[in-house]
Amino acid sequence: MQENRARKRFKYFFNDFWSQSIKASEGFFVKSEHFDKWCDELQDNNFTSKESARKFGKSEVLHAYAGWLFFQNKKSWDLAYFSYKQKLGEYHVRKIKKSMLEMDCFKNIRWNSPADTIIDCNWPNTKINLRVVPYGFKGAKRGIHPHGLFCDDILKDPTQRKLNVNELRELGRVFAEEVLSMPKEGGFLHCWGTSQDPTDLFKENRTRPKFLCSINKARYVSNGTIKSLWPSLFPLSRLKEIEEEIKTIAFNKEYLCSPVRGEEGYFHDDEIECIIDENLKPVNPLTYETDNPIYGGLDIGKKRHPAHLVLFEEIDGNLIQIVSKWMDNWGYVEQVEFLQGIDKLNIHNVCYDSTRGEYDVYEELGTLPEWMEGVIFTVKSKTKMAVQFENRIRAKGKPTIYLLKDDGRQKRQILAVDNDLHAVETPEGHGDAFWSNSLACMAFENGSGDFIN
Repeated sequence: MQENRARKRFKYFFNDFWSQSIKASEGFFVKSEHFDKWCDELQDNNFTSKESARKFGKSEVLHAYAGWLFFQNKKSWDLAYFSYKQKLGEYHVRKIKKSMLEMDCFKNIRWNSPADTIIDCNWPNTKINLRVVPYGFKGAKRGIHPHGLFCDDILKDPTQRKLNVNELRELGRVFAEEVLSMPKEGGFLHCWGTSQDPTDLFKENRTRPKFLCSINKARYVSNGTIKSLWPSLFPLSRLKEIEEEIKTIAFNKEYLCSPVRGEEGYFHDDEIECIIDENLKPVNPLTYETDNPIYGGLDIGKKRHPAHLVLFEEIDGNLIQIVSKWMDNWGYVEQVEFLQGIDKLNIHNVCYDSTRGEYDVYEELGTLPEWMEGVIFTVKSKTKMAVQFENRIRAKGKPTIYLLKDDGRQKRQILAVDNDLHAVETPEGHGDAFWSNSLACMAFENGSGDFIN
């Protein structure tokens, strides 16, 4: 009876059979409702994407699922186990094999390979086979077509060095172009792990209709009550202790599913999303007319770091963005000519980064508009303008700055800057939009008075 129900429903196999191996290795097994829920999600959906806390059994459930598929004794299974690196994938496959060797229900199976990093076994006197092969996700190539894929922590461990945006985009490309098409028709793909960035592939999976996506935090709120995902092993008091031990930022990343890069950023994703107004329309600065004062910021760049210009119309003390312009591959002459072309606007002040003196010659020649205010970047000035930007976003009641919606580049470059005011360099920029908008806030604070050139 016990075996029959375990063959029908994965959660019974996990609780009644796989638990033997967990007891053998850990010394105990603690049941939890979240395990039953996760087991049902795997069995009832061919495509799942899950983010959850570390130490809460994500990998253990995936390991058990591979064992359960073979335990059903109905057909052969060819499975691929992807992790960020090959060695991590091998570790997971080794764990699956070790668990199977410790379980009574698998004691009579025939092992076709002595290797502990590959599973290849048959039920006795049958052709029903289980094969599980580990792979490193970074090197994933189209060609293999297993019945199912496990993608377990393919974006790296959150406790290790965070990936830059360019690396995350490449991993997202590999997932979309190589991995999604790997399972045989009717096969499965389960992607479980930790998000690294608010824009990474876990967010992309939420836009893919066939994926069941979920975020299961270690501590969450339900009907106004704070609860623990695994109360019998991690009660709220223990979670609080862990938070005090490893500090809030690390706890948010590892237990509350806050993206690694987002948690270490100067701003959080939801803060910037809150000030993006989809109803705002960009204007043509060469023809736009208004009696309201305009303030702006320009983070100067040329080839390697693109220049970014933002202009804001001041309305009742609020800064409303009307221009967000990327000057990719523009030379300094082109940039200054564009600034000259918008001189008819009611511009009161535009602050720009004059640290390296790129515009000094134009100022000396008198061709730089008089409303341009040079700001030398120092620790003090960068901190000051960043705080001015922050004060507008985090103003009591509601923000006092609003941004245009674009293809996401401006938002990504604002989020690229961390708490130390450093940014990862990517093909899109180097935190340029963070500084252009901060400079615009400084331009408003400084008004149209004395220039610091």
